[in-house]
Amino acid sequence: SGLVQLVCDPSSSAYEKALEVRSEFVLVAKGKARLRGVGLENPKLKTGKIEIVLEELVIENKSATPPIEIGNKHVNEDLRLKYRYLDLRSLN
Repeated sequence: SGLVQLVCDPSSSAYEKALEVRSEFVLVAKGKARLRGVGLENPKLKTGKIEIVLEELVIENKSATPPIEIGNKHVNEDLRLKYRYLDLRSLN
């Protein structure tokens, strides 16, 4: 498992589905890997030199928007305490 950037051509059949995607959705993505363009690489990721060009996208499970953004270090402390079970998932 890991992180990889997915990209979608606006003329592809996956584009409309991609517009529906929100944080915490479970996706099945099918596509072809390609090198990212010059200057678009992300050296912070092991997969930062590639991206997946979507051919097919399926939303397996939708999720409600969480009350706090997982991993956001700038969330109000009262919210972090109220939703500490979510905050424990963050990298803070």
